[in-house]
Amino acid sequence: MSLLSSLSDLDSLRENASSVNNITRSGNLDIVAGDKHVPICHIVNFMPFSLVDENGNRTVYNELSTLESGVAVMLAAQHLNTGDGRVVPEVAGLSDRCPIRFTVEWMDTEFIERTAVNSAIELTDRRLPEREPCAITGALRSAVSIPSSLITGLRGYPQVSGVSTSASLDDKNLYPLFGRTVPSDAGTAVAAVLYMRNVLGIRYIAMVHTSDAYGTAYARGMNDAIAEHAPDMTIFSFILRFGANKEEVKNTVTQLKQTECMYFFGVLFDGDADAVLKEAVKQGIAGDGRHNWIFGDGVGSVDERTGIHRDSDLARAYQGTLVTKAAGSSDELAGAMREIGDSAEDLDYLKSVLPRYRGRSDGEARLIHSDLVDASSFLSAQKLWDGFMYDAAIAVGLSACAAARNNDADGTTYLDGTEHFSAMVNGVTFSGATGSVAFDPSTGSREAASASFEIVNFVENTDFDDGSGTMRFKAVQTHIFQNGEWTSLLPVTFYDGTSDIPPYLPEITVEDNLYAKSLQIVALVLCGLILILSIAFSTWTHVNRKKRVCKASQPLFLHIICAGTFILGISILPLCIDGEVTGTYGSDAACMAFPWLVCIGVSATFSAIYSKTHRINLVFNAKQFRRVTVKPIDVLVPMLVVLGANVVVLAVWTALAPLETKTGVVATDAFDRAIEVYHYCDSDGKLPYGISLFVINIGALLLASYEAYRAKDIPLEYAESSYIFKATACILLVCFMG
Repeated sequence: MSLLSSLSDLDSLRENASSVNNITRSGNLDIVAGDKHVPICHIVNFMPFSLVDENGNRTVYNELSTLESGVAVMLAAQHLNTGDGRVVPEVAGLSDRCPIRFTVEWMDTEFIERTAVNSAIELTDRRLPEREPCAITGALRSAVSIPSSLITGLRGYPQVSGVSTSASLDDKNLYPLFGRTVPSDAGTAVAAVLYMRNVLGIRYIAMVHTSDAYGTAYARGMNDAIAEHAPDMTIFSFILRFGANKEEVKNTVTQLKQTECMYFFGVLFDGDADAVLKEAVKQGIAGDGRHNWIFGDGVGSVDERTGIHRDSDLARAYQGTLVTKAAGSSDELAGAMREIGDSAEDLDYLKSVLPRYRGRSDGEARLIHSDLVDASSFLSAQKLWDGFMYDAAIAVGLSACAAARNNDADGTTYLDGTEHFSAMVNGVTFSGATGSVAFDPSTGSREAASASFEIVNFVENTDFDDGSGTMRFKAVQTHIFQNGEWTSLLPVTFYDGTSDIPPYLPEITVEDNLYAKSLQIVALVLCGLILILSIAFSTWTHVNRKKRVCKASQPLFLHIICAGTFILGISILPLCIDGEVTGTYGSDAACMAFPWLVCIGVSATFSAIYSKTHRINLVFNAKQFRRVTVKPIDVLVPMLVVLGANVVVLAVWTALAPLETKTGVVATDAFDRAIEVYHYCDSDGKLPYGISLFVINIGALLLASYEAYRAKDIPLEYAESSYIFKATACILLVCFMG
């Protein structure tokens, strides 16, 4: 049973009519005369079906299942002709309401702009009895749709693509009759950015995009989407020429590696993606379990690849990769496509309409796609763009029926190209194979809100084993994007076989600039020496307190001086505390302990020196022949005042604005992360307290120096005044000069 019978019947009808000149042109319709006039809208499908290298050698191209998408266009025409609404309910009964019938022709764009332009010119230059176009579906690459739609638009033919996504095509001044059933890159990029930022948590990513219109527009859409929806996200962007050579690929991958990113986003087609991934494996940024790759919709049916060796770089590189693309699947469409694949009659018809190519040697026209059409897997499952191209043909058909009118001159059906396009973008909405389809009248693009997007995860198909050492991937739909939100359907499987989301930044080692262990040991040894000497001298003073020389030096004040130096020695300990060991609380306590110990130690030491020397001055500078008694308590008051002032200031400081451990940055990496730091003590309100303590303790030092100067002529036995003066003068010099 044939599912494409109406197409073959209409081809025969038109061919027979051409031989007897029974065809006229009415706008963009061919009118076949007969018992009943039949208006035919001839749809020409622009798709790449082959590739031609620089030497003129031609090879079959079907990486993005362009053959299958061409069949989907034919199936849509069949359903329009017969009013079959199994896929699109709005088509049901259309053949009874609309007199127009639809035929389909395939033209090979060879994936390059020049061929598409030549095809568009040749097509729009046709005149009866040749088949003139009514509308064009396609092309695949935006870079091909841009020049071809310039020509078709200027010559009055609508062009509707289900694949080209460049936002440049939204410009109706340049492309007045171009529309599409897939959202532009601007809408696709928003979905991609929201997935990467909100689902994967990525903040830094490096992007490589092809240099053509598709890649450039997609990259612009990514940057715009990040600015609006993920302003805390940073993207590094690099351009790769479409069809780049090995050296260009190598240089680009080197640039990607230098970003130190762990995630990469590729806006590439299959061939360039393969080349980039192979080089990425060599340079250590793919297939290693740490670096992860996400692709736009230019990378297609990786799951249909054959001949990939399990141990190859490509196998490792694609394992766990993700593709973000518009979602378009329909069980009804897939079932109808399978029926065509099972029909020998339909397959023969497909072979009859496929492009043929002249051999370079004998000039014979050959069909080079026979092996693909004859393969058992052909049309066995719905492919990447089938649904969108099916909907493109449906949009052409529904809008043609809506815009057609009677020709007043002869009563035949008339269709104007501009009116045809206007009817599509302004009035046509339908429940298509890819969901609800509605157009934005200002751009001709499908409204992003009417489309769904999906994440496809490529993982090894463990059920496949042909014993040859090759492997196959399977495509697993893990997330769906609808109404502005991503919904998880299945966990993503990354390269390591787990669903644990890899970090988006490389691991780093931070240089803390902590005191070296050797320096800490030296400091602790010196601290211990100070403490031991302070205790030793205090003990010696106590033991010899009744001896004349020691008694003359006033043991009480000597003990206080030893206590002050002991406390000063202890102040070394907080400086040796390692925050990694004690934690934040311990290091904060050490910060505040240091000024306490230093200030108390200094004030005790120099207040005692002041009081001791002041007492001697009172005695020796008294009027001659007068007995003067100066008790220790008489000169302790200034010392207690200085100590008390220090304690009050320190207590208020501790209560209101205590010192805390802060971290300063010496150097950062490419992601502005600190890789070298230092730690210091600080507080926002430290200045008033620091100044107050400085004034108090410098005041005590000045007073001690003054008293030492006054006592310079007193015998050394009673006051070591010259030494004290020299010592305090040195301390003053250090305080003011650093």
